Amino acid sequence: HTFKLDLETTARIARQSEEKCAKLGREPPMILALSGISGPEDVRMYSDAGVCGVLVGETLMRATDPAKEIQTLLAPAATKAQCLVKVCGVTEAEAAVAACQAGASLIGVIFAPKSPRCVDIAGAKAVVSAVRAFGEREQPKRPTVPAGDKGDASAATDWFGRGATALRAASRRTPLVVGVFQNQPAEEVKTLAEEAGVDVVQFHGNEDEETVAAVGMPAIRVLHIPSSDEESASASAVDALMAKIETMATAASSHASDGQSVAILLDTKVPGADSSGGTGAVFDWDLAKSIGETHDVPVIVAGGLSDANVGSALDAVGTDGLLGVDASSGLELDGGKPGQKDLSRVRAYVEAAITTAGGVAP
Repeated sequence: HTFKLDLETTARIARQSEEKCAKLGREPPMILALSGISGPEDVRMYSDAGVCGVLVGETLMRATDPAKEIQTLLAPAATKAQCLVKVCGVTEAEAAVAACQAGASLIGVIFAPKSPRCVDIAGAKAVVSAVRAFGEREQPKRPTVPAGDKGDASAATDWFGRGATALRAASRRTPLVVGVFQNQPAEEVKTLAEEAGVDVVQFHGNEDEETVAAVGMPAIRVLHIPSSDEESASASAVDALMAKIETMATAASSHASDGQSVAILLDTKVPGADSSGGTGAVFDWDLAKSIGETHDVPVIVAGGLSDANVGSALDAVGTDGLLGVDASSGLELDGGKPGQKDLSRVRAYVEAAITTAGGVAP
């Protein structure tokens, strides 16, 4: 026994057992799942796979109200959507582990050559290895957008709503590593991402839909927003962004491959800067609120976030239309080099984001 946690093993055995017994004309055995159950999604997954019961230990031991926790486990539809917390610009394994321990969902490593936080392949592999070890896994974990019925919803609302579900599900138990690229050839992105072993790619430039499809991995797409000093959340600004999001959603839903946009990230663009992101400047958060709540497209908010203001950002945007938050330069050591994280700031940022969004930090 390796003692490595893999919830998919029991579900896989249950399905195989049911199939084999059906061929033999026998009743399948009763199967119980007994390791790693921590949320209603786990219970639902096992139920769908034919598992007849679960044994829950650590989750109930940690709960302040075990009876209430049991009700939560048995009532998936009543749970609140998870706010993803991303720590980006990570250059060292130690910082990645600190972020994971604090409860971060996404760890960003930057491959864009113009960024002062760009890592080489060895550095990226070290971060990936540390995150995988924390999550007790050995392979990439790729979000898969579930099938859905669009109904009367817009393309953007439908697609990115399902994308948010996929990203939350994939990162709920084990943090994911996001490889950040900017205006690089698709073949280069694909090669670096696969060699490093990242789970998701983030296109932080002006990449087109063909590039996303050619890379063939789940992707976070960035939309650059002028800083709050440059532009407010006017109706025209929101409409322009929604037009871009609708285009991305329509393209993503037409790709029958893994190369699909699964989430939208809003980041600040400062005029004259050599690269986008890591500027330490914020944009008008009302714009994110409008896209998330009014247009019902969940977004990740970045740009100038830190442990000091992430709570204010969450309060301003609201959690109903928010997928997550993303911070990089605001978590670095004063006087340190770009990418050198202040671990106390990392922990404070993650904890503040989780608690403000209504969750419980580890």
